[in-house]
Amino acid sequence: MSGDQDACTSTFYQNVCVSGEVTVTPRMACGPAQVTCLGGRVSHKRPKPRTGPQFCRLTVFQELCVAVPISFDAHAVCRTDRVDCGPVSTQPCGD
Repeated sequence: MSGDQDACTSTFYQNVCVSGEVTVTPRMACGPAQVTCLGGRVSHKRPKPRTGPQFCRLTVFQELCVAVPISFDAHAVCRTDRVDCGPVSTQPCGD
């Protein structure tokens, strides 16, 4: 084609089916715990008698009420991995 001639423009149509993969990743986040003591006092187990080193080991415990705010969420990522092409036509795509 030379620059003197008008260009011809044609439009082509093609039905396509695009498929992709969706990946859903669960997310969970914990907020700060709020702790309330129950029972009002610390309890303990009596230490076992021992001979040897100059220390005593004992176990202590306290009943607690722990409130932990937890939020649940999900994040989705889409990735196109395939396109199936139909026939080419100069007519607009049909339903």
